[in-house]
Amino acid sequence: MTEKNEMEQKLLGFVGGCLSFEQHDQPVGPHWRTGDVVVKVKSVRGFTMVRYFVLGILICGMLVVEGLSPKVDRAANAAGEKLKIGTYDSRAIAIAWAASIHNPVGEKMKEYEAAKKAKDQAKIKELEAWGPSHQKQLHFQGFGRVPVDELLVPVHLQIQEYLAEKDFIAVTMACDQVSDRVEIIDITLDLVQLFDPSERTLESVKQVMRHKPLTLVELSELDENK
Repeated sequence: MTEKNEMEQKLLGFVGGCLSFEQHDQPVGPHWRTGDVVVKVKSVRGFTMVRYFVLGILICGMLVVEGLSPKVDRAANAAGEKLKIGTYDSRAIAIAWAASIHNPVGEKMKEYEAAKKAKDQAKIKELEAWGPSHQKQLHFQGFGRVPVDELLVPVHLQIQEYLAEKDFIAVTMACDQVSDRVEIIDITLDLVQLFDPSERTLESVKQVMRHKPLTLVELSELDENK
């Protein structure tokens, strides 16, 4: 594996709302919904975001320390070209994923109904705990700058093809500082297309991108019961 490929492998997994989103259809347990996403302010309390803040720092640290290796940097400069890095709005990825076939809510709903018919109380309890936890995670990812690396896994191969086709060396949620030899390009909408979004979902994505993400303090103070 080349140094460039190794770098892409490392950076592809590292990813990061003023508005929230929720899904529609029938509930399986508290707060479960599926279908097209609708942007809406809805939130969660009592969840610390410190680890995500630290992760964000580590992402940029790796990008600066490892991503711009001397060998690749010199090769690009020798050709008079800038190194291209794609960035994206993590909230948009969360919305696109939530409305896609990759969201396991539908399958979990079937499992829940089967458990009820079988009177499997242990399974029922497990799934009813999973529902709110899953929804809460999506709310954080839809509200603020929170890593969504697990949501990009289903389209990993498509991202690799995109990087090769567009000649990007990496894709990451964001980077605070880069050298003048690097070009940062927002590829949010291109990545969203990999989830085969409906027009309604695309409109929700565009709407959320027009607003700033909630801060860590705002996320921690939100009340999910409002």
